[in-house]
Amino acid sequence: IFFRACFFSFALQVSSNTMIRPNADTQRYRAGYPGKRDDPDADRNYRFYCGQMKLPGYRYTIDDIHQKWFGDWATLEMQHDYIQWLFPIRELSMFNYDTQELMLHEAKRILENPQCKARLQKSYELLLDFYGMKLVDATTGQLARHDNFQQCYENLSYSGHNYLRITRIMKCLGELGFEHYKKPFIMHILKEIYENNELTPCKESCLNYWAGVLRNADDLKEVEEYARKKERSS
Repeated sequence: IFFRACFFSFALQVSSNTMIRPNADTQRYRAGYPGKRDDPDADRNYRFYCGQMKLPGYRYTIDDIHQKWFGDWATLEMQHDYIQWLFPIRELSMFNYDTQELMLHEAKRILENPQCKARLQKSYELLLDFYGMKLVDATTGQLARHDNFQQCYENLSYSGHNYLRITRIMKCLGELGFEHYKKPFIMHILKEIYENNELTPCKESCLNYWAGVLRNADDLKEVEEYARKKERSS
């Protein structure tokens, strides 16, 4: 197998009162990072998404990455310095110091640029494919398994660094106009866990981190009610 996985999993002890436990990280994100200041001169994320700069350390623009790395699961698994550029967030990376946190003025310009937004969707689809999924409705964000999902699910289940990547992806979607894509992703994972007995090691991260960055209160409530119902019936 070509994946180099980090073999560890998590066991979730579910409280009867609370399914999704907020923490300082998710609360700060949902609150919009109180007190964080914007740097009007920082624009590397915007320039990268416009195709005006290449991924540091590579000769690839974002369009090159979308084309050359789609389906190249080994590269997506083993390289760790691209995810911060494909999915910028308003936090400094602890793993890649050659990046810049997303600025509010950059987010605004990306949101106003149809080509940039289309590229973000392609970035999302690139990683979905790596995780064994495909986007079946670009309007609603509905997902399904792709034909070779089993190999990807196996890697996702036991490759813990991808859990951190998914938290970043969820945060980025919310910053750049795709908040409505979060719940379909989370519900897809939970249904695989509870109804198909797949991706079970992902449960703790899904409930406590990925669902924890849902900014829409109704979406959060729906996810929590679904998980609680399934736990009670199991």
